[in-house]
Amino acid sequence: GTDIIKAKARGATVAAIGRAALFGAVAGEAGVAKALDILLDEVVTCLRLCGIPRFQEAGSEIIA
Repeated sequence: GTDIIKAKARGATVAAIGRAALFGAVAGEAGVAKALDILLDEVVTCLRLCGIPRFQEAGSEIIA
């Protein structure tokens, strides 16, 4: 999740999240859904910890 925020802050317009889905695929469709839910929770937590209200507002100011 934090890697997605860092990529966005550095100007990326896409981020690869396939590995998380592949790991979840071991448990079938429900596993993929759970893996993506975990990833989303991590992104939301990271945004909150950085004090950023919306994903679109993540910018280079959060990179130390």
